[in-house]
Amino acid sequence: MSSPSPSEKWNAIKLAPDDTVATALSALDLDTTPRISGGDAGQAPVVVEPIPRGHKFALADIAAGATVFKYGAPIGIATEDIRSGAHVHLHNLEGFAGKEARREQRA
Repeated sequence: MSSPSPSEKWNAIKLAPDDTVATALSALDLDTTPRISGGDAGQAPVVVEPIPRGHKFALADIAAGATVFKYGAPIGIATEDIRSGAHVHLHNLEGFAGKEARREQRA
């Protein structure tokens, strides 16, 4: 009997213990609990809204103004309170890369 492939074992990834978001490796449906691979996956949240493949979701509640971490690096600031299991994207995250690009455009 062969072992399950990684895609059958996991449908999300977290690389570092301090990550506050994980990335969906496949689309995640509402009210599902992702199977998270990687750095101290810990307790996975229940998904509170559909998460598209390749997008981020909160691993715990994130307060507005908090730094968001992905793959062990800060990627931006939460622009509003984000519930555990919620989609994290442009509507609730001010990315550091986007902020720098806008600063350069104004200069």
